[in-house]
Amino acid sequence: MPGRFRAKARVWRERHHPVSIEKRHTKCAADRRVEFVPDRDGMAWLNAYLPADTAAGIWERTTASARALQGPAEPGP
Repeated sequence: MPGRFRAKARVWRERHHPVSIEKRHTKCAADRRVEFVPDRDGMAWLNAYLPADTAAGIWERTTASARALQGPAEPGP
């Protein structure tokens, strides 16, 4: 039930938004960026704001690489 509400709300929002989703996506894609934030103990955060399909591809490849490099003593995901 909540999933159907979300879908209907998304459709309503897109119909009533003054700017098309294509134009909004184009503007947001121009705002993409990567941030490197050093943290304590020799660690850091790496943040990326980019199109969802690109981010999903990076996530899938990174996860596959990490699993391939995982040692036998390391816990699984």
